[in-house]
Amino acid sequence: MAPSWDGQHNGQVKLGGPGHWWATSAYDYSLDVITLLAVIGEQSMADHSQVINVDPSCYLPRLLPAPQAFLKPNRPNSLPHVSVKVIGARNGSLFGSISLFADSLLPESVYDMKKYTFRAVKIEYSKKCTGTGNETGHGTQKLTANKGSPLVWLAYFSFFLSVGILIMTILLHDGMGIFAVTTLSLASSLIGVASKWAPSLTTLNPTNKEINSLPASDVILQNRAGAFVLVKCTEPIARELFAGTHECNYALKSTRAYSVVMSMATVLIMISVIFLGNCRWEVKAAIGGAYILLNLLYWIADMYEPKKFWDLTRYHVTPLPSDEQDWQDNHKKFPDIEAQKNIDQYVDAQWVDNQEGQCFTRVVWQVIYSSGTTAWADKVLPDHNGWKAWLKEAKGKLENKDKTWKAVEAKDRAFAANQVP
Repeated sequence: MAPSWDGQHNGQVKLGGPGHWWATSAYDYSLDVITLLAVIGEQSMADHSQVINVDPSCYLPRLLPAPQAFLKPNRPNSLPHVSVKVIGARNGSLFGSISLFADSLLPESVYDMKKYTFRAVKIEYSKKCTGTGNETGHGTQKLTANKGSPLVWLAYFSFFLSVGILIMTILLHDGMGIFAVTTLSLASSLIGVASKWAPSLTTLNPTNKEINSLPASDVILQNRAGAFVLVKCTEPIARELFAGTHECNYALKSTRAYSVVMSMATVLIMISVIFLGNCRWEVKAAIGGAYILLNLLYWIADMYEPKKFWDLTRYHVTPLPSDEQDWQDNHKKFPDIEAQKNIDQYVDAQWVDNQEGQCFTRVVWQVIYSSGTTAWADKVLPDHNGWKAWLKEAKGKLENKDKTWKAVEAKDRAFAANQVP
């Protein structure tokens, strides 16, 4: 016969007698391992850890899932970067990554773009930033967390949820429950004090007179799949988003003070585990339910695009009609299957946006034609005499604005003429 204990609220479990498969009442369930729920969800919280600590809501005392994800011996110096090739269209500068801010501004993440696709955008300062509509870069607005982002709302929701549970523990006269909720909530506040930060941008602030003499600083981005993005912008924006560093400017400057505050938070979390294991069944159930709900909500927040978490109103982004869209419009001229041969003849004269017709050579020519320069192309082409000959011919076709140039056929001719004996 299955064992049976006669327990009420003392942590014992009544498994039921003959004919009972489940516990016969809610109090028959043991919640002694409820503390495990407080530390589940570490990966999700680690992904959000930096963004959570940008907004002042990080100071709120609240239940925070997997607080150990924030307890790091050292603070990061910058945001995560996206590994793509960054090339100055005219100055030839080369970098190996872009900041999360720059990638979030684009209509589509460069890293996720499909093979041999091409997009073009224009990025400029918004009038809200400068106050005058010119691109002097003298705006006082800083990049902060989006006040309407899911993470900010979750911080306030968690705060009020924690207050509700604390009120419940007071009404139940559960001293251990009061200490458990209080220590867990204060630990999150200490984590916020130690980790609150703001992004520090590398800015260039030319005067109105100087900005007219600044050269165009278009930037070309390339991912490992051979997709390209042409970003048309001025020098200050190129410096801020693509060439400069995005360092973390922490509110708590001292690293020693950071270690002290984090140590205090760690001690509070360990003490809270003891309190939580000795509080009443009702409080354990409430805290366990809160952690299950919060973990679910943070996982849902993880589904949002990174751009939803930041206030990027400092910049105005305009998608430009890349020439491949021109081909799509002309594609409508040949709607029937019988005219497919006409489309095939048209491909080299225009752009195509599918992997069957698109290739590396053609997309490079697209970017060259749209950027108006070949100064950057040697950074993405192999060091081969065939490519050098092709690039020289491409430069001539660009100067003549010959959009109907058959880039792939020209590449084949160049390689045939420059074969190694």
